[in-house]
Formats: sequence, structure tokens, C-alpha cells
Amino acid sequence: MVWNLDFISEEDFKKHVRATIMKYGEKLESYDLKRFNSNLIDPIKLIFDKSVYRTSWEEIVNNEIFRQRDKSNNNDIGYFHQNIFLISKAVKSHRQAGMLFTEIQMEYKCQMEILYIQYM
Repeated sequence: MVWNLDFISEEDFKKHVRATIMKYGEKLESYDLKRFNSNLIDPIKLIFDKSVYRTSWEEIVNNEIFRQRDKSNNNDIGYFHQNIFLISKAVKSHRQAGMLFTEIQMEYKCQMEILYIQYM
């Protein structure tokens, strides 16, 4: 596949993707009580969730762990966006960043559609 993004090299893009995937992997490490409690947890909400959803404490805790991991992953994706814009050095204002992001989305969508058509 031809690399058509002129604001970031394919190598730099792959580095950012790799680093982000590694951060996802870090979150798969097992949770102990200390790690679980390292984030703010609303015990009242957990009690309501347990009562309303009629689930076990184990399921409630597993859901909370999933929520914490997902929130951290969303933060990592935000950093991924920021790092790509920093590398490009072409972005000088929020307006330009928004336009660049739209450009990336359009390019990605086109590439995904091409891949989809190729493998149908």
C-alpha cells in the first residue's frame, strides 16, 4: 500500500501505533486490591449497580475494572492524536488541527473502503 500522508512518515506513524498498543497491553496486567483502589471508586454506585442489575459482587468488580481500563485506553488514544499532531509540526492552531484531523479521517475511511473492496 502506498503511504499518502505527507505530514507524518510511515515509520513515525507505526512507532505511535506500536506505543499505543503497548499501553493497551499494560492494562491487561492483573488487578489486585491495591491497584483496584488506586482509582476513585464510588461505593454507593456499586451498591446501586449490584441491586439494580441483580449481579454478583464479582461481576460488579469485573465491570468496574473493565471501565477503568477502557477509560485509560481512551486517554491513550487521546495522547495518540496529540502526538501525531506534534510530529507533523504543520499544525499551528486548533482550527488547522481540526482540519488536519478531518483530512486524516477521510484518508483512513477511503483506505478502509479500498481494503474492504479488495477483500470482498
